Amino acid sequence: MELLELYRTAAGIRSETELPEFFDAVTRFCVERHPVRCAAVFLTDYPMRKLHCRSVCFSETGHEPPRRSFDFDSSVEGWVVENVGNRGRKPLIINTPAQHPLFGGRSLEKIRNILVLPMLDPLDSSTGIAAGTLTLLDHETSFSMETAEELDEIALLLETTLHHARLGSHLRDTQINLREILLRKTEEIEELHAALRRRHKEHLDDLRLAARIHHLFFSQSITRLGSFHVATRFRPSRHLAGDCIHVFRLGARFLGMIILDVSGFGISSCLLATFARETFHRAMLRHPNIRSAMTAAATSIRPVLPDHMFLTALIGTLNPATLKIEFCLAGHPPPVHIHRGRARELPVSGNAIGSGYPPDFGLSEVLLEPGDRFLAYTDGVVEIASSDNINFGHQRLLDLLEKRADLSLEELANLILRAGDIYAGTAETADDRGLILLEHRADS
Repeated sequence: MELLELYRTAAGIRSETELPEFFDAVTRFCVERHPVRCAAVFLTDYPMRKLHCRSVCFSETGHEPPRRSFDFDSSVEGWVVENVGNRGRKPLIINTPAQHPLFGGRSLEKIRNILVLPMLDPLDSSTGIAAGTLTLLDHETSFSMETAEELDEIALLLETTLHHARLGSHLRDTQINLREILLRKTEEIEELHAALRRRHKEHLDDLRLAARIHHLFFSQSITRLGSFHVATRFRPSRHLAGDCIHVFRLGARFLGMIILDVSGFGISSCLLATFARETFHRAMLRHPNIRSAMTAAATSIRPVLPDHMFLTALIGTLNPATLKIEFCLAGHPPPVHIHRGRARELPVSGNAIGSGYPPDFGLSEVLLEPGDRFLAYTDGVVEIASSDNINFGHQRLLDLLEKRADLSLEELANLILRAGDIYAGTAETADDRGLILLEHRADS
């Protein structure tokens, strides 16, 4: 056996369970290479002059694996042998003089410490080490300097292999522990995931129910007052919307309309929109002047809005006797008047309701002649974007109203939303869309 082969064997060690076979291979190597009674010696890092021995292995012939072992004679000056292990490969502590022929006359200060290799065969069941004396280690059996250097190299190989084997065992145990921890954590995550799915389903069910209730408000809008017909449409971007539309009788002779848009979406926006709708409704019942109604409603709504949210609104009244619509804006898109096939925005502006906006609201009116139409809408109608992130825009809406003026009121209301869907394509709709479309019919 060559030393290179030992290195190859050492390189394949992955855990401590493989060490005994490797120790035996080293012992055989030393017996074959050095036919002396001390079968094998290697160095370790214990304190100087206090030498740690795993076991002591001697060879009777120098070539055969040992069949029995020998005791050191502790009466010899400078040598003290102490058994510190269990039966089998017993570790020993040996105190030795500073120089000894065993080391070729070299001082122990130059050869670190000694660790004698494990035996090939386990020791007898008797305690201690069997018969023998220290005379076996006299100068006649001393190692040459070449032998000492080779054994020193083997010592470093064994020490490194032992370290790697222990590290491999530690890594294997750590890997097993981590695998068990990962399995436990995976089970915990799966349980949490299942719980979250249940909670998510419950949350969606609640949102759908809230959305149905919220939409009931829109179905309560009236569809006709005298010769004036009304069509309302609403399409939320998600389950709960921040937009709200409402058309109602205002007293015995008037028609009231409310269309508003709360920033954001979800539960908070939906609740704020519902609150604002009822607030505007009460204000319009109490204040005959439309601007006074807007101011009163804004005063009640503003303290409820969080700092990061705002609200836009259009409220208006229709007097069938005078054919006049009077309306007031708070940051909302201006309405559109369709007269004799031509569509134009009514120029009016006003500030949104919210933190940082002064209470300045725009007021205007328009006369609806027979055949005329009036459109109020939320900004989602014109801000719906294509896959290229280009908005539908006001001009496309005006062109649509003019080109399809031949459609009935209901058909035109449907087309406005449908045109937005076609324009957006597969792009996600980011905002709610709502509209109120009025028409004065001469034959009603």
